[in-house]
Amino acid sequence: MVERYGITFAAVCCACLIYGGIYELPHPSRFHAPVPPERIMEVTGTVVSNPIQSASGSTYRVYFSVSELCAAVPLTAAQNAAGASAQGVFSGGGQVQLQIPAQIVEANLPDGLYSRYSAAGEAGVQDFLIEAGTKLSAGVSVMDADSARPIFYVQPDTVTVLSYQPTLRNRCRLALRQILAAWGDAGALALALFSASTDTLNDSVQDAFRTAGLAHVLALSGMHLSLFAGITRAAAKHAGRCISAAAGIAAAAAFIWFAGNSPSLFRSLLCMIIMTVYSWAGREPPFINVLSAAFLLQTIIAPQDMMQLSCILSYASLAGIAVCGQAVRNLLLRVRIPYSAAEQLGSSASAQTATAPVTLAVFGTAAPIGVAASIIVSPLTDLFMGLSLCCIAVSACVPALIPYAGIPVRCLYLLIARIVEWFALFPVVLLPQ
Repeated sequence: MVERYGITFAAVCCACLIYGGIYELPHPSRFHAPVPPERIMEVTGTVVSNPIQSASGSTYRVYFSVSELCAAVPLTAAQNAAGASAQGVFSGGGQVQLQIPAQIVEANLPDGLYSRYSAAGEAGVQDFLIEAGTKLSAGVSVMDADSARPIFYVQPDTVTVLSYQPTLRNRCRLALRQILAAWGDAGALALALFSASTDTLNDSVQDAFRTAGLAHVLALSGMHLSLFAGITRAAAKHAGRCISAAAGIAAAAAFIWFAGNSPSLFRSLLCMIIMTVYSWAGREPPFINVLSAAFLLQTIIAPQDMMQLSCILSYASLAGIAVCGQAVRNLLLRVRIPYSAAEQLGSSASAQTATAPVTLAVFGTAAPIGVAASIIVSPLTDLFMGLSLCCIAVSACVPALIPYAGIPVRCLYLLIARIVEWFALFPVVLLPQ
């Protein structure tokens, strides 16, 4: 038993050390500067993540790699009495989190496609995406100085774009947004599923997904990665098992490149690679061992991911399925439930049960109806993504067909929205205050 599940035992011990507060993981992007964050007045550097809209909608969150900063310099008592002030320019390193006002990210164009903002950089007034690779400087004020990546609020009208190169990735994301903008709310859902950008998704729809226990559907995860990898493997199946598997991994890596990396996507890619290696070796290990190996690898490769809520929920849900999914399925089969329904119910119930303590501890709520809702909505979401992908391809080849290609996507979106809104009417579990 120890030999068969030794890697799982190692992963459990590692998780106990990390989440029990016994061992603090290193943070490769930890911010460091010769002055405390409270004195920083301006930062210069490069955006390293996609903008994510805050719950209020008034700001967007991005991670920002700092190269230089301007900060207030302490003065002598005589200088203070004279009302003098001083600033200094310092070198900095690591990353901070910037809260950028929404008007900068969304200025002048609908649907947050890209920004048009006055800049005193190399090209003066220019169009640019707030995307990874955009170099800028901005006046800031500190919001939270205690974390490894301090949080700063960007002062409006202080953003100066120093350089912006519309990379292939940014051009592809912009082209996708331009197509999906013509499909209204259906396009907004497709954008969220393909690129993790929920800024254009209707607030009531987002709330309905959360209340129905379906927030994981909107978060990029292994479900989305498996869809693209599965389509690619099916297309390449006649080329041989090895080539088909390699093509699936390449498609998964391309999706992460386009959508942006996230802890759950990286976890899914690691699991896919591990299972492929075992398959090439002619072995089929228990999934719990594959998940454990991915956990240990991700802890080594990207330790900053392991404390993020999305990463914790991702591993907890899959661990629940690996440990309890089969037992719950067999129990349901005994009461004459069809095999496919018992399989899905077992997986959904196990995942929801494993993640419920985390969601209750963090949010104070849990949605039991999510067990049943996932069985219906998840397959429809897969169908929606596949249909959207086909319609996007048609629209890209023949732009004149963009409005018409979106008709079936909009019809399926309305069906999904109505089902989610119905499930959202069920009561949720509230943790007593």
